[in-house]
Amino acid sequence: MKFDHILSEIGQLPVISNDDGKRLYDFILNSNTRSILEIGMFHGKSTLFMASALDEIGEGLIDAIDLVSAQFIKPNIVELAEHLGLQSYINPIFSNLGSQWELRKIISMSTLDGKCHPKYDLCFVDGYHSWERAGLDFFLCDKLLKPGGWIIFDDLCWSFANSPSWKDLPETKSMPDDYRSAHQVGEVFELLVRQHPSYEEIKIVGNWGWARKSLNALT
Repeated sequence: MKFDHILSEIGQLPVISNDDGKRLYDFILNSNTRSILEIGMFHGKSTLFMASALDEIGEGLIDAIDLVSAQFIKPNIVELAEHLGLQSYINPIFSNLGSQWELRKIISMSTLDGKCHPKYDLCFVDGYHSWERAGLDFFLCDKLLKPGGWIIFDDLCWSFANSPSWKDLPETKSMPDDYRSAHQVGEVFELLVRQHPSYEEIKIVGNWGWARKSLNALT
C-alpha cells in the first residue's frame, strides 16, 4: 500500500508522528525486513505504517504486543487492519501481563535443543518505559533478533516527571527524584544497547534510538 494512501487513512491518529511513520515505512521498503516484533501499539498507527510497507513488498508479518486494554481503544488495531485490508500482515497479541511474559512464550517456541533461534529482522520497542521493563525488553528482544537485524527504541527522552499521564500520580510523586526525572528508555539505550558488544551502527534520530545487531553476533 502506497504511503500517501495509508497516511490519508491514519495520519490523524496518535501517537507516532507521520514523519516517523514515513521513516519506518521507507526503512522496511529499502531493507530485507520481513519479520517484525513490535512492543506497544496503542491504536496501531506504527503497526499499520509497517504493515503497509510489507503489503507494498507483498510479504511479511508483524507480531504486535500490547495489553488487553488496547482491544478496547477506538479504533483498535483489529478494526483498522480489517478496514485497510492489512490484517494478513499483523498478528496482534493482547496480554494480561505485558510484553515480557509474551516474549518468554516466543522465546520458548523458538527454542530447539536448548538454543533460541532468532526470528525477527526488526524489533520496535515502545512499551512500558521504566528502566527495569525496557531493559528486560532489550534482553529478551536480543535473543529473538537475527544478526544483521535492527532494534529501535522510541521515547528516549521520556521520564515519569515529564509524562502527562504519570507526573501527577501519587506513586510518581513518591519516587526518588533521580528515578522520577531520569530518561529511562534513554538510559537503557545508552548503558545497555550502546555498550553491548553485539550492536553497531548505533544512532539517534529525533527521539528514537537505532542499533543494528552485528552479522557476527553469537546466537
